[in-house]
Amino acid sequence: MAGQGLGQAKNAAVIAGRRAVESNVADSIALLDVASQVSPSLWESLAWASARLLLGCLVVWVVMGIGRRSVLWLTARTRTETDDYILRRLFDSLIPITYLAVARWAWDAIPLTEDAIANRILFWLVPLVITVLLVRWVNASLTRLLQAWVRGLGDTELFTSLDSMVPMLRAFVWVLGILIYLQNRDVQLGAVFATLAAAGIGIGIALRGPVEDFFTYLTILFDRPFRIGDFIIFEEYLGAVETIGIRSSRIRALGGEVIAIKNSELLAKTVRNFAALERRRRTVIFGVTYQTPAALIEAIPQWTREIVEATPDSEFDRCYFISFGASSLDFELVFYVPMADLVVALKAQQQIQLGMMRYFEAKGVEFAYPTQTLFIEKGN
Repeated sequence: MAGQGLGQAKNAAVIAGRRAVESNVADSIALLDVASQVSPSLWESLAWASARLLLGCLVVWVVMGIGRRSVLWLTARTRTETDDYILRRLFDSLIPITYLAVARWAWDAIPLTEDAIANRILFWLVPLVITVLLVRWVNASLTRLLQAWVRGLGDTELFTSLDSMVPMLRAFVWVLGILIYLQNRDVQLGAVFATLAAAGIGIGIALRGPVEDFFTYLTILFDRPFRIGDFIIFEEYLGAVETIGIRSSRIRALGGEVIAIKNSELLAKTVRNFAALERRRRTVIFGVTYQTPAALIEAIPQWTREIVEATPDSEFDRCYFISFGASSLDFELVFYVPMADLVVALKAQQQIQLGMMRYFEAKGVEFAYPTQTLFIEKGN
């Protein structure tokens, strides 16, 4: 009995296996029938897509190669390297964009519905890659143009400040590129803009002071009322500019101490900058006694001319008898020092005044000082 049961079980297993094989064969035959119906159209589409891809890549390779060499040949004849750099970066961005366009054109030969997953992926991916490449080219071009402009000005300080602003400029271009990409993909940005506007108002109120300081710093940076190293006078403070920060600037006073002044205050009030002086004008007011003879009074302007012309780093302008003072006959002497250095100007003025004292003493002319003369009339 046990042997008979075991034989029946084996027969049942064989029958089940045979039925499974027959079922798999039937399924395979059905699939082959479907493939025989789909294959001709699918293979034709793939062949046409491959032909498009090969032909398009060949055309792009030839055209971009000729165009690149032609444009670079023309730009090589210019004096600057900025246009060479910009066009080279443009071609570096256009080459993958054109190959990507060819691949997209070849893909369109495959009969897929618009709702297919592959088409939906390409709908988002292709424009994203193009946006990334164009934003990178715009950032590189803007940075190179600004650097070339600042380098032409010869201002190393402005060049250093520009390097610190480049990340902010690049971030702005990236945000703008992303918004344009989303807008072109039919993304509703109304809610996004409303959120950004509300956030901007809140941030603007919270950061009103720092934002104002930053734009004041930009005004000083580009308008350049003063630079590092310039000698300036602001209200009662005078000294050389040591640093120009985002919030404040620091001045090294004549006494050696450092004075920090807010940039907004520096722009709101008058700043006297002596760095742009080509020469310094010095004025000396002096007076001689009323007892000086008229002939000597008439000779004094010529004496001062000779003294100034004999002094190094000084140029005579004029000297005139200008007024009758309370206790002196007053003269005004004006001369120039042909440089902006205040120390040189003070040294020249000192030498001129000492020379005047010696010369007038030799001529018997006395400098006046405040005096009062009392005349007493005797009675009969």
